[in-house]
This record gives sequence, structure tokens and C-alpha cells, in this order.
Amino acid sequence: MANIKIISGMAMGWDMAIARACVKIGVPWIAAVPFKDQERTWAPATQEKYRELLGLSERVEVVNPGYWSVRKFLLRNEWMVDQVRNGVDIFAATGHRPGSLGGFQKVLLDGLNRFAIGVVQGLLDEMAEPGGAGTGGQVGSMLTLWNGKTEGGTATCVDYAQQHGVEVCNYWPQWIEWLREKR
Repeated sequence: MANIKIISGMAMGWDMAIARACVKIGVPWIAAVPFKDQERTWAPATQEKYRELLGLSERVEVVNPGYWSVRKFLLRNEWMVDQVRNGVDIFAATGHRPGSLGGFQKVLLDGLNRFAIGVVQGLLDEMAEPGGAGTGGQVGSMLTLWNGKTEGGTATCVDYAQQHGVEVCNYWPQWIEWLREKR
């Protein structure tokens, strides 16, 4: 297996789907938590899954002291980009979560988890090829699921990554195509 590490921002949706994919495939990963008890306002079942994932990470990095503030999410995203920029073969995941879709939300999240497994496995396969991404000391990239809207945390993170020369791999178009194929 290629020698990589993935950082998950541990937000609901894409971040946690990438963390689950790492666990399933056996890729080492770091949980980048913006502040202590980020999950405290989430539904109890989601809190339980979140805490279980934290326990399965190689390391939990609580990026900011104290409790909730919007700025701490942005600082967490900047920390992840900086880790990618300064490391070798490190990839960080941040992105959107599916909106409230009633009974369809669980189906959509299950699909997102399967899609994320394909993304992580594809990354490993690409890196295993001679001259593949991440080999030879190349810096990794941001693995985003970003709908292209210019406001919000994911947009800010993408902008910060691009300003600092970190490649952004946006899987939104592939995600939409994947959903169309699964209908």
C-alpha cells in the first residue's frame, strides 16, 4: 500500500465519509477537530458515530482551544491546508454534506460513504503506479466535495488552498455523475 496519510476535518458529510473510507481500507488518518465537543449539538446517533471514528483515528488534533466559534472552523481548515503544504503524501478532506432530505438522507449518506471509499481506493491505486501522484516526495492535495458556491467554509478552504499552492481535487462532478448512475 502506498505510504499516505489523510486528514479529515470531521464535519458531518464528506469529511466523515472519507474518515470511514480510511478505516475500511486501512489508510492511516488524522481527525482534525476544530474545537472540543464540536459534535455536542448533533443528533445522538451522529455523535456516537463521530466519537467512534475519533477512536479509530491515528491521532486526534484539536486545532483550537475552547468551544464553538465560526472562526475555529476556518482555522481548522487552514491548519489542514498547511499540513498538506508542508508534508509529503498528505491529503486532507473537507466538503459539503447532503442537505436535509427527510427519509432519503440515510440513503444519500450511505451512497456518500461508498463514493468516498472509491475516492480513497482510487488515490491509493494512482499512487501505487510508477510516477503516480504523491510518489517521489510530491505534496498531496485537498480532497473536496464542493458545489462551487463562493460562500461558506468549503469555499474559503478551497480559496486558501489555492492561494498557498495546494492542489484541490474537487469530486463534486464525479459525485453528481455517481448519483445519476445509481438512480
